[in-house]
Amino acid sequence: MPTTEKFYIGNLADATTLNTDGSWEQQTSDTPARAFTTHQDAVNHIDTLGNGMYNVYSQISKTS
Repeated sequence: MPTTEKFYIGNLADATTLNTDGSWEQQTSDTPARAFTTHQDAVNHIDTLGNGMYNVYSQISKTS
């Protein structure tokens, strides 16, 4: 069963996730969250954001 792991950036101040357009909102299945292919890519992108507290988290999709 194949799995795919993607990484996302969360803003700890308000529990939102970075979207593809640079906006922030709480993530749902319909949210256009910006996915990164590696943890390091997400960490590197945080360097371009303003000061704050961020986390990088992963989501794993499994298909049959």
